[in-house]
Amino acid sequence: MIADVAFDAPVTHPFSYRVPEGWPLAPGQRVLAPLRGAVRVGMVVALREGDDARLKLLHRVADPAPILSPTRLDFVRWIAAESLSSVGSTSAALLPPPLTDSQGGGLAGDAFARNDTRTAPPASPPPSRPAQRPALLIGAGREQRVLDHIEVAKGGALVIAADVDAAARWAQRLAKLDRVVRLDSGVDEAARAQAWRQLADGSARLATGTRSALLAPVAPPGTLVLLDEHEVAHKPPGPPRIHSREVVLERATREGLTLLLTSATPSAEMWWRAGSGRADAAPAPPGPWPSVSLADTRAVLRREPLTPALARAVREALAAGRRVFLAVSRLTSALACDECGAVVRCAECALA
Repeated sequence: MIADVAFDAPVTHPFSYRVPEGWPLAPGQRVLAPLRGAVRVGMVVALREGDDARLKLLHRVADPAPILSPTRLDFVRWIAAESLSSVGSTSAALLPPPLTDSQGGGLAGDAFARNDTRTAPPASPPPSRPAQRPALLIGAGREQRVLDHIEVAKGGALVIAADVDAAARWAQRLAKLDRVVRLDSGVDEAARAQAWRQLADGSARLATGTRSALLAPVAPPGTLVLLDEHEVAHKPPGPPRIHSREVVLERATREGLTLLLTSATPSAEMWWRAGSGRADAAPAPPGPWPSVSLADTRAVLRREPLTPALARAVREALAAGRRVFLAVSRLTSALACDECGAVVRCAECALA
C-alpha cells in the first residue's frame, strides 16, 4: 500500500510513502514521515495499491483515527485552492497539533496496529437541513442574541473569536448554558486534542476557539458563529490566505449549519451580501429614545463647568450607583457671547 502525504510546505503535490504492513490507515489521518532529513507531520490525502521498494516507509501514525472525514478533507482542498495554499499547510493551520507519545497520542506503527482496529474515517456530517442564509447581527445586544439562539438550539455550537482573550470570555459565557470546551492556544495542546475528540464523539456540545478551530466537529443541527466578522485578525499572515468569514460561509452551505456573524461595523463584503439578499441583516430591536433637554448656558458656563440641571442629574446618577458618560466637544461650531448669546458671524459670508 502506498500513501500520498501532504506536508506543511509551499508545494502543491503530495509525497508518496510505503505503508507498513498491518497499518489500518485512511485518508484524513496524520502521520509522521521522513522528509529532507527530518521526521515531519503530514496529512494522508490518498491511498493506492502498490509496493515500490524505492519509497521510504512511514515512520509512525500521529492520529489513532482519521481527524478529517472525506467531505471535510475535500473542504480542506477547497480552502487550499481558494487561498493558493497547499493542502498540507492548510491542514496544519486549521487543526490542533497532534500529541506526542508522552501526551498520549502518536502511536508507533506496531502499537497502532495492535490497539486500533478502525480502518474507516469518521462518518461525514450529513446536512441537517437545507442551507440557510447567514444572519448578520448588528448593533447593541448582538452577543446576547447569539447566546439566546445557542440556548434554545438543539445541536452543537462552535463560536469562532478573533483572539484568545475573546475566546476565553465566550467560554465563560457558554459555560452557563452547558459544558464547553476550548480549541484555542489559551489551553495546552493535550486539552485541545481532547476537546476535538469530545466534539467528535458527542460528549461535548459547545466549543469556542480561534481560527485554528474552523474545522472542528459540530453536532447537527449545528450553529456556527463568527464574532466580529470585520476584524483583520480573522485573516492573519500565512497560509491559508483566506478570511475566516469566507470559510464559515462555505462550511455552513456545505453542511447545512446555521451561521451567525456579529459586527458593530460590518465589513463591505457582508454589507454587499445583506444588500443583495445573500444574507439577512438583523439589527438590534429599536429601544426607547432618550429624553433630551435643552439648557440655556448664557451666564452659566463662565462660572460653572456644568449647568445646574446637568450637575444635579450627574449627582443623582452617581448616588444611585449608575455610571455617567459626558461627551465634551473639543471644537466649537460657533463663537457666541456668554452674556447675551449673540453669535459672531463672518462679515463676508455671514457664516458663524
